[in-house]
Formats: sequence, structure tokens, C-alpha cells
Amino acid sequence: MQKHIRGAVTLCNEIGATLVSVHPPFFQRTIKVDDAFLQKARTRFQKLLESEVDFATRKNVKVALESFCYPPFIFHGLDEFSQFIEQFPPEKLGILMDAGHLYQAGIDLDEAVHLFKRRLPDIHVHDAMRDKDYREATHLSIGKGTIDFPRLIDLLRQVSYDGWLTLEVRGNEQEIVRSREYLESLVGSSSMS
Repeated sequence: MQKHIRGAVTLCNEIGATLVSVHPPFFQRTIKVDDAFLQKARTRFQKLLESEVDFATRKNVKVALESFCYPPFIFHGLDEFSQFIEQFPPEKLGILMDAGHLYQAGIDLDEAVHLFKRRLPDIHVHDAMRDKDYREATHLSIGKGTIDFPRLIDLLRQVSYDGWLTLEVRGNEQEIVRSREYLESLVGSSSMS
């Protein structure tokens, strides 16, 4: 993983980009994961991330940890994810909030936005549905799921969010364009830029 993060940071530095996102580790369902094993995995990931965040900072690149905080990932819930991320200064480690995955996992987006607001440089946006397998229920074009996007944009407005909204949709070109246009109409009707 270190090689991939360093490669991404180096590439960002070469092309003038300023953000690298990192996907937290996850477990294959066949592995038995108890609390001791989970803590060992978190400690190992923390040491790796500390080293890579320092490397990225020296290259003027910020790292954002994607908000996968439900099984099979190493964080189970917003509290565990937040406790982990709080060990890093906000200017060095941000959160890439994946709204669709959090919603699909049953995590309250209101709570996530307010909890993460100081650390959000980017948000992955796609529609999702609850109570279905994540492979079929996420990365949907806007309107094919059940996320309340006007509410999400309103939440972001409330916390003065000024980062990226990255559309992460699986679909044909027309669905992607419609999703983008709808999202732009919501953002355009707010004070967000």
C-alpha cells in the first residue's frame, strides 16, 4: 500500500494536483476478525498512514481517508472512524466522505456531515438504496436510489462546505450527464460555488 500512496503523491506533485484519497483496508469475509485482530490492523494502518501523510505534506499534497466505516472495513461506525482520524491534524489528513456508501450502510448523512465538516476536501456523490447488497445498491445515477439530495446539499450549505463534489456514478453517458445536471442545479440554487 505504501508504494501506491507514494506513487499517487508523486504523480499529484508532478501534475500540480493537491489531494490523494486513500481507501481504508478491509477484510475478506472468510477471515475471522475479533477485536484483537481488528486493533492490530488499525495500529498497523495508523503507522503506515502517519508515514505517508508526512511524505505527502512535504510534497504539498493533502491525504484524505475515504469514509468506509462499516464491516468489512477496519472501522465499524462513525465513532471508530472519527477516533482514528482525530489522531491526525486536519491540515494533514482529511476525509473523503462517500455519501452513497455511508447512506447504503445505514449511516445518517446529517450526522456524518456535521462530524466530518472540519476535514472535508471532497465528497463522492452517487445515489444508493438501503437494505440491498452494496454492489447493486451503490454508484447509482441520481434518482435511481433513495438519497435525499436536496437535503444533502442543504446540509453542506449549513456547514459552509466549499470542497469538491465528485460524481461517482456507474451508468451510461446519458445517466451520468443527467446526474451531473441535477447536482449542478441543486448546487446552483444554493450559496455553494
